[in-house]
Amino acid sequence: MKIFDILLVPMGYLMRFAAYITGNNYLFAIILFALIMEILMLPIQIKQQKNSIKQASLRPKEMAIRNRYKGRDDQVTKQKMTQEIQDLYQREGFNPAGGCLPLIIQMIIIFMLYAVVIDPLVYCMNLSTGVSNALMQFVNAPLSAGGLGMTITSNRGTIEIASIIS
Repeated sequence: MKIFDILLVPMGYLMRFAAYITGNNYLFAIILFALIMEILMLPIQIKQQKNSIKQASLRPKEMAIRNRYKGRDDQVTKQKMTQEIQDLYQREGFNPAGGCLPLIIQMIIIFMLYAVVIDPLVYCMNLSTGVSNALMQFVNAPLSAGGLGMTITSNRGTIEIASIIS
């Protein structure tokens, strides 16, 4: 079991639920799953947009400070300019790094979504990775060796295998 399975397995259950609602149509299940995840990520997106609006409203004041020290390249002046900008942010209650956390969370969720959608045998059909790999070998094995004799070239051919199974 991978370390990320702690997060991926619940997403797999959600994907399985979406497939159940759509009559096991994988395309519609993915669409429904994406809509559910979008709704769940909405508060994070709102926070990020508020932070962007706040940053845009403070941009003219920041530029005024930067223009005041324009043309001076000594270390003391740069430190003073940086301190004034930090004081402006503190007075206004703005955290310049506040928009990073929502973006990082969204990026992690998107990577997890990709893993769940691309590997339905493990996360939607609740099969182990070993079974998934064995099925991949069985499908790729020639008919003379007792396999299906198909050629699935992608390293993530489990979507094709899931369609064969169903």
